[in-house]
Amino acid sequence: MSDSKTSSSALVARLVEEDDSLLENPSPLLAPLLIERLYQYSWPTRYLPYLVLGAGFLAFRNQITWVEVVSVSLLYTLGTWWLDRQRFAFAEDDNAQQRSAYWAERFSIGSAITGATWGLFFWLYADTKDYAQQTVLCLMWSGLAFSNMNTRAPHLPAYYAFFATMSLPLFLRALIDGGMAQYTMAGLGFALGLAFCLRAHGANRNERVGIALRLRNAELVAEIDTARAEASAAHIAAEQALAARGGSYNAAERLAGFGSWEWHLEDDHFTWSDNMFRLLDLAPTAAPAAIPVLLDCAHPKDRDMVRTFFDDLRQTGRAAPVEFRVGNEQGEHGPSSWRPLRLAGIARRDSTGRVVALSGALRDQR
Repeated sequence: MSDSKTSSSALVARLVEEDDSLLENPSPLLAPLLIERLYQYSWPTRYLPYLVLGAGFLAFRNQITWVEVVSVSLLYTLGTWWLDRQRFAFAEDDNAQQRSAYWAERFSIGSAITGATWGLFFWLYADTKDYAQQTVLCLMWSGLAFSNMNTRAPHLPAYYAFFATMSLPLFLRALIDGGMAQYTMAGLGFALGLAFCLRAHGANRNERVGIALRLRNAELVAEIDTARAEASAAHIAAEQALAARGGSYNAAERLAGFGSWEWHLEDDHFTWSDNMFRLLDLAPTAAPAAIPVLLDCAHPKDRDMVRTFFDDLRQTGRAAPVEFRVGNEQGEHGPSSWRPLRLAGIARRDSTGRVVALSGALRDQR
């Protein structure tokens, strides 16, 4: 159990070190991808705050005016429109990677505008002496702070732009016009806001590690594809070189008047060179490389001798060369044509001395 815990702790430590190493040399794609994440996370809740605004207007209907309703709504609409416009421009910018700082500033401005919407709302109504309404304000602030942490944590400048413009007016108004209850809620809000900020930094780090890991995986896939392409090219080149070498070897065999053969005993695989087929008056693709085919080509009176040669070589690893005839015999009244061939072979043994393969040559004796 102790060894298991030690190994698990070592694995966790190594994974943490690897996470840190991913962030030591960040890719230039990291910043643009974080901005992309910011928009993706915030899009589903982009228009949801209109419902919260409506609920806030309803809760403070006795103190609010239509001018304030229109002003606050327009301010939020302006911030949302700005963010959407920047998002579309960012997606169409071919140089977004090189201009990540510019786009970070633009998205932060949009977040500051939407945050100022809530800051204005809190400033207008935080001086209320109604504790029920103060509770509504606290719930609205905590919900918005939590939502901001979830949607803007991938991009900390945008996160703090929204958090600061939303929170400072509320806290300042509570400190300026409030009493002990407001001071207490402001202190609790400050502690909760600090917790949100710490969590946002943790989420931001996790997001950066996740993006860096995906980028590293993409690099590894590209490296694997490159290695696979290089290996394929090398394989094709090797096959071409082998074919050229085989062609030269077959030409040399043909000029010397011999053919070669090999027999792997473990899988009973027999191979013949092209010229061995020719010596037997066969095309390389007309018949399989096999002893029965060789025996069929041999003179009927020589077949037992050829069969004995292979049996001895396989069993003992030694067999004297034999001469036999190949050709054709047309019948009683037709001429016969037989050519003498010489068959020789050697055995290959493994480390225990067992015969594992046979090889040899067939030579034209004319």
